[in-house]
Amino acid sequence: MTKTNFWEEQLEHIRYSLKNESIETYREWGPVSGIPLYEFWHWVGYLQGVEDTYYRIKDDESKFLKWKNSMSPRTWGFSQRLYNKTLTTVALPGAGELETTTYNSRSNHHLETYRKLTSKDVLDYDRIVEFGGGVGDLSRFIFDLGYEGEYVIYDFPEILEIQKLNFISSRKKPIFTSDIPSHSNKSTLFISTWGFSESPLELRDKFMNTLSPDNWLIITQRNIFDIDNDLYFGSWQGERQEIPWVYWDGGSYYLVK
Repeated sequence: MTKTNFWEEQLEHIRYSLKNESIETYREWGPVSGIPLYEFWHWVGYLQGVEDTYYRIKDDESKFLKWKNSMSPRTWGFSQRLYNKTLTTVALPGAGELETTTYNSRSNHHLETYRKLTSKDVLDYDRIVEFGGGVGDLSRFIFDLGYEGEYVIYDFPEILEIQKLNFISSRKKPIFTSDIPSHSNKSTLFISTWGFSESPLELRDKFMNTLSPDNWLIITQRNIFDIDNDLYFGSWQGERQEIPWVYWDGGSYYLVK
């Protein structure tokens, strides 16, 4: 299946779900769980990132409590069965067990890896632009940690509607758009976890030329839809780190700057 056919089919399913299915369990809609738009699997590698964050911040009580709250499970959008499927616990020496979820542990791992490889904190940027926001979990996690800057999610209009459900009761929300965000004098971090590396090359080039970000947190698979991402990202600046438990599509890795 080509990329075009894949997304045409998925977006048609999403449009149907938005009109006909209950938003109370939107995470269980066929296309949301089938694409999937958020993390289901309990990868040990992501859970290691939870421990790494804990050891880094455990002596700062305010930061620890904010992080612990951000890692907490949320019931909105889940059936009980699906909620139970995403739950997990991580033992934190000296602090008992942390109850969290598959999708929060993945989001945390992204931010912890970015810090480890760049010595930069995502929260310090004035502006974050995310290409392909999934169901909105990474942006929600970043806001929960206390982010006060501008956050923009670029995505298909139909998927933006799903992300809006995630933020339905939130005080702070991203800017949702299907228009390529323009360059800004604000310090900007570009984020994309697999979405950018699945998009057509022409769109990628147009997007980056328009946005012209200072830094990036990208996760790419090596091959998808007959695109060689090793070739495409070969000249990009930044540190790289493999994600060995994500082995399909030739494997995946972080590219951060």
